[in-house]
Amino acid sequence: MYKGVLIDWGGVLTTSMYDSIMAWVTADRIDPSHYREVMREMIASAYTTAHGDGSANGGSTGPIPADGSSKDAAVIGVAAMEAAVLAGMAAGATGDGNPIHALERGEIDPREFERDLAARLITVDGGIPEAEGMLNRMFAAFEPVESMYTMLRTARAAGLKTCLLSNSWGNDYPREHWTGAFDEVIISGEVGMRKPEPRIFHHSLDAIGLTARQCVFVDDLAPNVAAAQALGITGVHHTDATTTIGELETLLGMPLRSAAH
Repeated sequence: MYKGVLIDWGGVLTTSMYDSIMAWVTADRIDPSHYREVMREMIASAYTTAHGDGSANGGSTGPIPADGSSKDAAVIGVAAMEAAVLAGMAAGATGDGNPIHALERGEIDPREFERDLAARLITVDGGIPEAEGMLNRMFAAFEPVESMYTMLRTARAAGLKTCLLSNSWGNDYPREHWTGAFDEVIISGEVGMRKPEPRIFHHSLDAIGLTARQCVFVDDLAPNVAAAQALGITGVHHTDATTTIGELETLLGMPLRSAAH
């Protein structure tokens, strides 16, 4: 019998990662083609630093279509850049030298990362975008998915433990929206660990006092879900709120939607 739910934030409890990223690119007048190339470079670096030999787990053929035409976050978004990073690293690897991983663990100053990223980018008129506040602007268009928060509060009211488990980029979180939704909040940059490292899952389980077999984990990145499953946690790969809530209702054996649904 399940007694707890661990859940991701960006792209799960919020609206689309792609939409937020594109809103930022447009608002900051960043050259989208150049942005794609920067993301490709960062992804390639993540693969190279993953094992030291550029190899990737799972036989991946690469996260980005050759023509760069896909709307998918694999071309534009942070979520798929993370997916590429995760797919290419050994579970539990730390100190791999990748700046994205270091940012997520809180090992480097977010302002330093912003300056580095801004220096790599160009605006549509050939300038350098403003570095200060870039990470917050990147995620500013996120909107909460109310049905997911209803699900969490309903689960808590039924006696289940809930835990937010989020990889942070030094960005601010809308914590005022979390009232009544979580028993524990685990932010990677605050605890010095990141998904898919096993230790952050163990840390989260300890925080809510449950075992792996007693919990379900929800994330929009398949490598994170796979890492949780390897530890004995039941995984739900999030694609949309309706599907995820339906899966959780089946797993937990209880209704999790508001009366309006």
